[in-house]
Amino acid sequence: MNKKEGARNQVSIMGQEEGFNLLNKYGIPVTQFKVSDDPDEVVNIACSIGFPVTVKGITGIMHKSDAGYVKLSLETPKDVEEAVSELLKTGKAGVRNFLVQKHVSGRRELIAGMFRDDAFGPVVMFGIGGIFTQVIEDVVFRIAPVSKKDAEEIIHEIQYKNILGVFRGEPEIDKNDLVATLCGISDIAMEHPDISEIDINPLIINNDGRAIAVDVAMARTETNASDTMRKNSSLKSLRSFFHPESIAVVGASEEPSKWGYMLSAMLKGSGFRGKLYFINKKGGSLFGEKIYEDISMVPDKIDLACLTVPAPQVVSLLQPLSEKGVSNVIVISSGFSETGNNGAELEKQLLKEASERGISFLGPNLMGIGNFRESYNLTLQAYMPDPGDVSIVSHSGNVGVMFLSDCKMVGAGVNLFCTLGNETMIDLVDIFRSFDGDEHTRVIGGYLEHIRNPREFLEVSRKISRKKPIVVLKGGQTGIGGKAAASHTGGMVQDNRVFSGMCRQAGIIKVDQMVGLVDTVAAFSYLPLPAGSRVAVMTTGGGWGVIAADWLVRTGLNVPDLSKEVARRLDGILPKFWNRGNPVDMVFTQDKTIPLKVLEELLQWDGCDAVIHLGLIGHNDIREGVVDCSLHAGGDYTEKTFETIHKKLRGEDEENFKKIAELMVKYNKPVIGVGYWMNEGTNRLIYHTIENRHLGCVIYPTPERAALVLSRLVEYSRNVKS
Repeated sequence: MNKKEGARNQVSIMGQEEGFNLLNKYGIPVTQFKVSDDPDEVVNIACSIGFPVTVKGITGIMHKSDAGYVKLSLETPKDVEEAVSELLKTGKAGVRNFLVQKHVSGRRELIAGMFRDDAFGPVVMFGIGGIFTQVIEDVVFRIAPVSKKDAEEIIHEIQYKNILGVFRGEPEIDKNDLVATLCGISDIAMEHPDISEIDINPLIINNDGRAIAVDVAMARTETNASDTMRKNSSLKSLRSFFHPESIAVVGASEEPSKWGYMLSAMLKGSGFRGKLYFINKKGGSLFGEKIYEDISMVPDKIDLACLTVPAPQVVSLLQPLSEKGVSNVIVISSGFSETGNNGAELEKQLLKEASERGISFLGPNLMGIGNFRESYNLTLQAYMPDPGDVSIVSHSGNVGVMFLSDCKMVGAGVNLFCTLGNETMIDLVDIFRSFDGDEHTRVIGGYLEHIRNPREFLEVSRKISRKKPIVVLKGGQTGIGGKAAASHTGGMVQDNRVFSGMCRQAGIIKVDQMVGLVDTVAAFSYLPLPAGSRVAVMTTGGGWGVIAADWLVRTGLNVPDLSKEVARRLDGILPKFWNRGNPVDMVFTQDKTIPLKVLEELLQWDGCDAVIHLGLIGHNDIREGVVDCSLHAGGDYTEKTFETIHKKLRGEDEENFKKIAELMVKYNKPVIGVGYWMNEGTNRLIYHTIENRHLGCVIYPTPERAALVLSRLVEYSRNVKS
């Protein structure tokens, strides 16, 4: 992660009595306890609490059990006397006093805690506890403040969540205790900024299913105010960046290898509808247009300036740009903070002078921006994707351009596009806000490497995701936040785990592969949302259906049994030997009308929220292959006859696309296909779009990809409802 909240000073360990009292104050269930500095009084306290008890020697050590300062399950006064004597003898760290607490028995141990992360701020953790916490590492995270809904979600996200139910004769855990604990920890974190770590381990589940904190470790850390320079978050509208009426390329060049040439070519060649001006002190002409020697010579108003000059020249251009009335600038130039200390100083100077002159800038060190509905392509992607509903933002220029290329290849339409570069002024949150306000953006896709202001990002994303799906791929997911932590909780914090928890809080769909990013934004752009998680599968071959069902269940979806009524209706469509189950095996029927009839029966079934069809589309590729082989084998048919057959088969697929789209409109349920692709066109995913309905046929090459995408549609649908 990048910027720290503030310089950390020395950590001090809070006393257990103070820690337990604080937990009590915030509604977190704790065991009965009392502290004494008199060894002779410990037995009387134990008798008043009631046996069995646990006695702890209070020291400055955070994990007392590891050091031998905890004596468990003492049954008699004599046991307590012996425990106190032993603690006094072995207390190398200096036992100052004793904590006597009611011993809580239970076979289930959980952990709950908080760590104040340098980037994310206070982070709440929950998972499997006890002595194997750091071995099992079954934990989940949320950024504070944690709502009741967040807490309920956290509880059910641990891998071994079955432990929360009835377990080996013990009752189901009282979820209210867990929610109270997590919300209480969050409240402590928000109201006590000096508390840097909280570690409740174990949180024992007793024989009645109640969660009780039997140990707590807290650390305090004094913090200094951050001196990190932050850009003014109240930037004016970014409209001129995405909808410029005129652009000046400063550094335009007649040399094809230069950025100033390539970007000018992209703008001119893509059919930019506004006015385009080229600026270079050498003068000349480019693509039949005059190159102005100075920005002041341009006769008209300039909405947006694109700088492709060497880094040392960038700051000196701000004054003439300001004098010309240019207030929106894209700095393509590299050579700033990404190159080291000298570049970082130059970047600070750029931010300072731009702010003073009222100039907003994107960059530096980026690979462009675009609006494909307006034929505005200031990128190195020569072949623009079709206009669509997806808007893309990327921290990496080359990944962003690859994302555009992939969208073009699969047939997914793109609206706005932006790479971020060093984010010196305009950052990810600003771009998200701009996408939120854009009427043509229905889906947001992003490649992210870091979050400059995670808390702001969380709040803005949570607001946007209620109406527009956000799908992100994060780079650097295997990196571990390098911090020395006093507690189990802090030691287990990893950037990716915290980021994943934040995505769940914000309603963001997180994917782990580039192909998943493209697959998912395409689905959100062209498919209706499912109302639930029940999926019907129809297939032209049994094996495909088995694989699809396995992946659907693996991703948390349901493959319900067919109702008797649906099975009865399918009896009238399919051969007598069909399997009468879900997945529906159509036994490779040659009757082209049957699959569409089966599809409609499944869509109108009220026990089904979505349908995956396997082999319905692309089936004709097999027949085309037979036709081609027949031609090469030397049959009686002429080549013209085969051309006629090819055309007819392709027409059948087009007709199927049309009918599938019509059925989705009619029933408002997503239909996802897996196709036989043995010919060219294997990369395309989107077919037969109905533009005014934002709908089209989406066909994937494998059942796994179809199931994963559908699970993300279901996840987002649940988020919106909740």
